[in-house]
Amino acid sequence: DLIPPEKIRGLLLESAKARLLNEVGVLACIGCWHHVETVRVRDLAGKIICPKCNSKTLGLVREEEEKISQVCDSRGQQLRGKETKIYEEILQTAELISKYGIPAAIALMGHNLKMDDVEEILTKNQKLNGDFYESIIDAEKKALRRRFV
Repeated sequence: DLIPPEKIRGLLLESAKARLLNEVGVLACIGCWHHVETVRVRDLAGKIICPKCNSKTLGLVREEEEKISQVCDSRGQQLRGKETKIYEEILQTAELISKYGIPAAIALMGHNLKMDDVEEILTKNQKLNGDFYESIIDAEKKALRRRFV
């Protein structure tokens, strides 16, 4: 039996949505630098706000919570190598999340995406609909091509 293309598209989108919402990242507040928390994206509800200082500038990074805590404790001072990259990623993702909210958190969970890719997705789509998830899938495909070509 042949499966109609629209049904395949629907299955792919639902699969991507489930995968992205089940991703786990570490939230770090750049308002107070005291809040670091591991979260599953689907558990983020409404606005992303720091429970300690009420700041809306929280970065979302795929790293170990312990590493993020070390970077936050230093507040960007005397960092080396990977710690500097983590610090910069926290700042960049915090900017996207404060501007776009939950859609940014979901897009940031896309595999192998650069910040430019995520920002492009968010400028085109901010509603959590099929087009939004399809744009993430397309960006992931492009990222794979970039990686292997």
